[in-house]
Amino acid sequence: PASKQKSAARAALAISDLLPVSRDFGFVVDDKVQAAELLKAVKGVDKVLIADAQVFDVYKLEGGKTSLAVEVTLQPREKTFNDAEIEALSAKIVAAAQKSSGSHVARIGAGHDTSNRNRLEEAEGPSQGAKAGHAQSLCERRQAL
Repeated sequence: PASKQKSAARAALAISDLLPVSRDFGFVVDDKVQAAELLKAVKGVDKVLIADAQVFDVYKLEGGKTSLAVEVTLQPREKTFNDAEIEALSAKIVAAAQKSSGSHVARIGAGHDTSNRNRLEEAEGPSQGAKAGHAQSLCERRQAL
């Protein structure tokens, strides 16, 4: 019989009774910085509490800069986060992004459920979302839907 190839086992699915918290960050980086590099740094801040991080908006700026809007989903494990815990984790995320990519923060805001982002993409299209109304805060754009 043919030998079975070993595959990487997935970690057990951990489901929490606590609701996740979503935060949006706007980072301005050099054009040469890859979004994957920034996401890796953000996710590496706390692999237990950061459930997901994804880019939801990209906007090319003048002077060889790009604005990357990143939604970070925090999943509490034992108790609901308080404001101080969220702020401390947000500060660590910003510091990691700055260290890895030389970015600076353009905006931090409370995130919203993903249905708002999906409606934004449906209304503006994924490629148009980066162009339309970029001067507005990310939260204002989502709330307008």
